[in-house]
Amino acid sequence: GLVYLGIEEARSLLGLGPVATGVEAVLHDPYAAPAVAADINDKLGLPYYAESWTEVHRNVFEALQLEKTVYFLVLLLIILVSSFTIVSALYMIVMAKRRDIAVLKAMGATDRSVAAIFVAKGLLIGCFGTAAGVLLGYLACAALDRYEFIDLPEGVFYVSTLPVRIVASNFAMVASASRNAVVSASCQRHAW
Repeated sequence: GLVYLGIEEARSLLGLGPVATGVEAVLHDPYAAPAVAADINDKLGLPYYAESWTEVHRNVFEALQLEKTVYFLVLLLIILVSSFTIVSALYMIVMAKRRDIAVLKAMGATDRSVAAIFVAKGLLIGCFGTAAGVLLGYLACAALDRYEFIDLPEGVFYVSTLPVRIVASNFAMVASASRNAVVSASCQRHAW
């Protein structure tokens, strides 16, 4: 596949005159390449054709998208396990505090008010964990984006360092999934 040679030798080899068969452009924002290629295609039309680097390497990006989906599912499973950990921790707290609960009930506390204490505690733990996770994830992504300290093997990838793109909707999806898991785990009736 790939040969490096001078433009005059390439023209001679292909039997072409003084013409160029391709032009390459580099953009400041590489993620704008598909839109720019579509705009060029609209303006120039056939016989000219522009394609972005995402189209040239479509298989790589489809594989990366599949990996992102799988990682998101794995992250959801981790969140699910964490929510079960919250439930079991609350259950153990309830078991350890049986005497205190009995004192509260003897003083007139209802089952609902005692349960609300433990639901609030579970929500506090889960919400703090979610907020800390989102913050630490953002800081890690920002550090990777700024300092580029993870090098990729040469010749395997088209970039030399791990590219990072911080997308707010990804953070929102993970935080929402975590929040929903925490709320459902904290409100489990059988924990108390």
